[in-house]
Amino acid sequence: MNRLKSILSLVLAIFLLSSGLNLLSAQPKTQVQEKLQLQQSLLSKPFLAPQLALIISAPNDPKPASPKPTAGLKSPVIGFLFSLTVPGSGEIYAKSWLKGLAFLGVETGLWVIYGVHQHKGKDLEKDYMAYADKYWSETTWEQWWNSLSDEDRQVYSHHELPETKTQQYYEMIGKYQKYNAGWDDVHWISGVVTTDTSKKSLYYMALRGRSNDELKLATTATAIVIANHVFSAIDAIWTVKRFNKAIKPSVKVNYVMINNKPQLVANLTLSW
Repeated sequence: MNRLKSILSLVLAIFLLSSGLNLLSAQPKTQVQEKLQLQQSLLSKPFLAPQLALIISAPNDPKPASPKPTAGLKSPVIGFLFSLTVPGSGEIYAKSWLKGLAFLGVETGLWVIYGVHQHKGKDLEKDYMAYADKYWSETTWEQWWNSLSDEDRQVYSHHELPETKTQQYYEMIGKYQKYNAGWDDVHWISGVVTTDTSKKSLYYMALRGRSNDELKLATTATAIVIANHVFSAIDAIWTVKRFNKAIKPSVKVNYVMINNKPQLVANLTLSW
């Protein structure tokens, strides 16, 4: 009987000792399992999970905000074509307002200069043509020319007057001494090569020179216009690239626990 009690007591002690050990090891085991489950959950999440929370904010802005439409990258090709067509428009496209307006102002000024000098040059051209038609006579000149000997004609044989009244025609009658006898203020002698220089021809050439100067200024203005287009187009490429470099997106991504579940949160900051 005593032996039976001893056996039962030994079994009861072993049971109690086993239960105590299980209770002592229960809490640490639960924490280890939770850590393992969290790690597995984080590793199993894709980098851009469907439950991604994206926050977009501007620099120094305490509240999240959507990026401005002007924060998008610009195309250097588009900027080049814009300025090649209208100087300054490519710079304005890249938000460089001062340079854009400067190129546009130069373009406008050049066309004004062209218009003014082209108009003056054409008016003076009409004036000197009308003056030549009034005071220079081809018939009078032919009378003097035909009175000369063949030997005397050889002196001026390298200049031939055009048959029609072209620009060359109006240039030659005032420029070369051969045609001096055609002016009505010249008193030439039949058969004599030498003639006095016409004062009207001098006035005529001065008038023609003024016309040519005005037209040359107009032509110069158009040449600078072309240069302004090309220079503005090249500058537009550089300006657009500078604009794009000024846009500095900064993205920070980290996991946070939301409702006991790991969630991927990205914070995007755009500066321009």
